[in-house]
Amino acid sequence: MQAVRFTLCLLLCGGLISCSSVAVKSDFDATANFAQYKTFDFIPHRNAPGGNPFNDKRIEAAIEQELTAKGLQKQTAGKPDLLVAYHTNIKDKIDVDTYGYRYGRYGRRVGTYTTVQKYQQGTVVVDLVDAKERELVWRGWAKGEAGDSVSKEKIDDTIVMILEKYPPQ
Repeated sequence: MQAVRFTLCLLLCGGLISCSSVAVKSDFDATANFAQYKTFDFIPHRNAPGGNPFNDKRIEAAIEQELTAKGLQKQTAGKPDLLVAYHTNIKDKIDVDTYGYRYGRYGRRVGTYTTVQKYQQGTVVVDLVDAKERELVWRGWAKGEAGDSVSKEKIDDTIVMILEKYPPQ
C-alpha cells in the first residue's frame, strides 16, 4: 500500500513539474532614451529551417499588438524609430529524476524509482534596435516547454509577458 501511495505521489509531482511556467527575462541599454521611440517596423524575418510560417505570422501580429498598446505606431513608410527582430528556437530536452527510499529498522534500501521525460523547450527572443544608431537597445526573451503545435493563445500570452517589461523603468 505504501508503494502505491509513493508511486502516485511521484506521478503527481512529475505532472506538476511538466506544467512548468514560462521563464521571462529582459535586458536593456541603460543609456537609451526610451521616451524618444514613437514608431517601429519589423526587420525582414527569415524562417528557420523546419519552422512554422504560421507561427511567424502569429508572433509578428502579437508583437505589433503589444507595441501598439504601449503607444508606439507601426510605420512601414519612411524610417521608424525602432526596428523589431525576433528569433525562435526549439530544442529537444530530456529530464531524468531518480528517487530512492528506505524501509525498515536499519534503513535497508527497498527500491528506487526513475522517471524519464522527453519534452521540447522553446525560446522566443524579441530585440528592439534603435534604427538611427543601429544599436540594440532592448531585449526580452522567454523559455518554456513547447509542444508540436503551439496555439495562438500561448504565443499571444508569451509575447505579452515578454513585452510587459518594455519600456524599462
